[in-house]
Amino acid sequence: MSNAGIPLRVIQEISGHRNLEQLQRYLEVSDDQVLGAAAALSMLSPMASNGVELDTNQNLDLDAHYPR
Repeated sequence: MSNAGIPLRVIQEISGHRNLEQLQRYLEVSDDQVLGAAAALSMLSPMASNGVELDTNQNLDLDAHYPR
Protein backbone atom coordinates (compact mmCIF):
# COMPACT_ATOMS: atom_id res chain seq x y z
CA MET A 1 0.00 0.00 0.00
CA SER A 2 2.86 2.37 0.81
CA ASN A 3 4.39 1.81 -2.63
CA ALA A 4 1.01 2.65 -4.16
CA GLY A 5 1.06 6.06 -2.46
CA ILE A 6 -1.50 5.35 0.25
CA PRO A 7 -0.80 7.62 3.27
CA LEU A 8 0.80 5.89 6.26
CA ARG A 9 -1.99 6.96 8.63
CA VAL A 10 -4.50 5.18 6.38
CA ILE A 11 -2.31 2.07 6.28
CA GLN A 12 -2.03 2.23 10.07
CA GLU A 13 -5.82 2.29 10.44
CA ILE A 14 -6.37 -0.55 7.97
CA SER A 15 -3.65 -2.75 9.45
CA GLY A 16 -4.69 -2.13 13.04
CA HIS A 17 -1.34 -0.89 14.31
CA ARG A 18 -1.60 1.27 17.41
CA ASN A 19 0.98 3.76 16.20
CA LEU A 20 3.25 4.52 13.26
CA GLU A 21 6.27 3.14 15.11
CA GLN A 22 4.73 -0.35 15.07
CA LEU A 23 3.82 -0.02 11.40
CA GLN A 24 7.32 1.20 10.53
CA ARG A 25 8.77 -2.21 11.41
CA TYR A 26 7.08 -3.64 8.34
CA LEU A 27 7.79 -0.86 5.86
CA GLU A 28 10.67 -1.10 3.44
CA VAL A 29 12.19 1.87 1.65
CA SER A 30 14.20 1.24 -1.49
CA ASP A 31 17.08 3.39 -2.71
CA ASP A 32 14.99 4.26 -5.77
CA GLN A 33 12.17 5.57 -3.56
CA VAL A 34 14.60 7.80 -1.64
CA LEU A 35 16.16 9.10 -4.85
CA GLY A 36 12.74 9.74 -6.36
CA ALA A 37 11.60 11.69 -3.30
CA ALA A 38 14.84 13.71 -3.27
CA ALA A 39 14.42 14.48 -6.97
CA ALA A 40 10.84 15.62 -6.43
CA LEU A 41 11.90 17.86 -3.55
CA SER A 42 14.77 19.33 -5.54
CA MET A 43 12.26 20.49 -8.15
CA LEU A 44 10.59 22.60 -5.42
CA SER A 45 13.83 23.96 -4.02
CA PRO A 46 15.07 27.45 -4.91
CA MET A 47 18.44 25.82 -5.59
CA ALA A 48 16.94 23.82 -8.46
CA SER A 49 16.06 27.05 -10.26
CA ASN A 50 19.71 28.11 -9.90
CA GLY A 51 20.86 25.18 -12.02
CA VAL A 52 21.87 22.76 -9.25
CA GLU A 53 20.74 19.28 -10.20
CA LEU A 54 20.39 16.09 -8.18
CA ASP A 55 22.70 13.36 -9.44
CA THR A 56 20.35 10.37 -9.52
CA ASN A 57 23.24 8.11 -10.56
CA GLN A 58 25.02 8.81 -7.30
CA ASN A 59 25.42 5.82 -4.99
CA LEU A 60 23.89 6.49 -1.61
CA ASP A 61 24.85 4.64 1.53
CA LEU A 62 21.39 4.75 3.08
CA ASP A 63 22.32 2.36 5.87
CA ALA A 64 24.75 4.98 7.17
CA HIS A 65 21.88 7.43 7.55
CA TYR A 66 18.98 5.08 8.22
CA PRO A 67 20.19 1.92 9.98
CA ARG A 68 17.73 -0.94 9.73
